[in-house]
Amino acid sequence: MPACMPAEDQAVVKALPGNSKCADCGSNANLTWCSVSFGILLCMECSGRHRGLGVHISFVRSLNLDSFSEKQVQTMKAGGNDECNNYLLSHGSIATDTPASDKYNNPVAELYKLRLKARVEGTPEPTELPSRSKSNDDKLFSSQKPVRGTLDLTNTTPSPNIVSACVSAYNYTIWPLAPIMIDQLSHKHQIMSLFGLASMVGAATIALTTRPATTLSKVTERLCGVVTGSLILVGPALMGRDFQRRRLAAFSPAVDDFTQRCLAGRSKRNLGYEVFFPPNVSIGDTVDHVIVFYPGMLVDHLAYAAVLGKLSDQGILVLLVSAEPTRMANQVATLDHLKRLRHEITTLMGITAKEWIIGGHCLGGMAAAGLMQQRKFPTDISRLVQWAVPGEPCNLRKSNSVQAALRISASKDEIVKPLEINDAHIRSKFPPTCILQIERIVGGNHAGFGHYGPQNFPWKDGERQGINLEQQQTKVVQWTARFIKSLKSKDD
Repeated sequence: MPACMPAEDQAVVKALPGNSKCADCGSNANLTWCSVSFGILLCMECSGRHRGLGVHISFVRSLNLDSFSEKQVQTMKAGGNDECNNYLLSHGSIATDTPASDKYNNPVAELYKLRLKARVEGTPEPTELPSRSKSNDDKLFSSQKPVRGTLDLTNTTPSPNIVSACVSAYNYTIWPLAPIMIDQLSHKHQIMSLFGLASMVGAATIALTTRPATTLSKVTERLCGVVTGSLILVGPALMGRDFQRRRLAAFSPAVDDFTQRCLAGRSKRNLGYEVFFPPNVSIGDTVDHVIVFYPGMLVDHLAYAAVLGKLSDQGILVLLVSAEPTRMANQVATLDHLKRLRHEITTLMGITAKEWIIGGHCLGGMAAAGLMQQRKFPTDISRLVQWAVPGEPCNLRKSNSVQAALRISASKDEIVKPLEINDAHIRSKFPPTCILQIERIVGGNHAGFGHYGPQNFPWKDGERQGINLEQQQTKVVQWTARFIKSLKSKDD
C-alpha cells in the first residue's frame, strides 16, 4: 500500500458534496483526516474525538500520513460529508453538532456503515440492522479471528537478505565510531588524512603478503596477513548469518496489548514507528514530554509495546521506532529521521510537545547516545534514557547536548555484564555538568526490558532470579517515568 492516499484520489474525495469542511464542526482548516468507517473528512481536532471512540466505531486515517487499501479509497469516494450527515439527520434526527459519542455510536450510524460497505462491494444496501439472538452473537464472536489478525498488527517483515545482513554486521563492529566519523568527515581534514594513512597501511600489508616468502620471518609475515584478511572478510559474513537467523520475535501478549490500545484510540501505527498516547491525549493536543525510543539489536520493536504503553499511562507520549528490516537501531537513528518524526508529530498530527527526549534499549540506547554526539543535534533535546546499555561505547563527555541522563541496568544481564563498568567509570563518560541517575534492577536480566527471549546473541543472557518479568518492568516504568517527569536540568 502507498504511504498515503494518492493525490488524484484525494482530489476526488475532497470534491464530494460537503467535503470542503469538517463533517462534525464545519471548520475548513486542516481537513487532512478522515473516518474510513463513515467515508467523511474531518479536521484535526474532530479526528482526535473520533479516535477516542475506538476503531470499532470510527476508523481514523490521515490522508497524508497513513496508508490506504484500494477498498478504503473506494469507501471514501462512495461516501461524503453531506451524504453521511443527511442520512443521520433524516433517519435518526441527529443534528450535525451532536457530540461524536452520540452521533456515531448508535443503530442509525451502524446501519449507515453497513450501507456504505454494501455500496462499495456492489451488493444491495440493507434497510435494517441484522437481528442477532444471544446464541447467534455467541457464534459470531467464537468464529471471529483475533483482533490482532484483523488489524494486521503483527510484525511480518522478513529477514534481510545476506548482503544487508553482512552490511549490518560490519556496521555493528564499528558502530560506536560511525556517528562521530560521519559527522566529522566533512569538517576535519585530519580524519581524511587518517583514512589515507589506513589505506597506505593496507596497501603495504598486501604488498608484504604477496612477496615471495624466502625466510621464516617472511612466511610468518605472510601468514599473519592472510589470517587478518580472512577475519576481516569472513567474520562479518558469518555474523551476517546470525543477523538473519537470531531475530527475536515479540511475545503475543505485547502485540495483543498494542492491538487493544489501538482499538481504544490510545495507540496509532505510523509509517516506521508506533505512537502511544497518554490518557485523554490525542491528535491536536498538548503534552509535557515526548520520548523517542529505539529498540534493541535484532528485537522486534513490538516487544516493547506493553512496557512503553505503561509508560504512556504515566502521561508521556511515546514514539516506538521500528528498525526493520535489519533491526539495527543505529541504522535508522539519524538526524534526518529524528527531524521527520518531530515534523509528523508537531505539524501533521498537531501535537504540541514541551520537551523531547530520546532513549532506547541496548543498541537502541547506544544509537540515541550516538545521535547526541553529532554536531547538528537539536539543542532543545537534552535528556537521554538508556536501558541495559554497555558503559564503554557511550562516551558523551565532550557532548554539550546531554544535560541529564538515566541509565538502568540489571544484575543478571549477561548480554551487557561482560562489558559493564563501575558507576564511577560510567560517570566519567558524561559531561561533569550532566545530572546522571544510575539504577540497577537486582535479579533482572537483559530480555526483561521487553517481551521477548530468550536472548543468546552475541552470547547467552542470564536468567532472572528472585524477580518476575512484570516486577522488572514495573521498576523500569517507575524509574523512567520519575526521571522524565521530575528530574530537571541545571538550566531549568
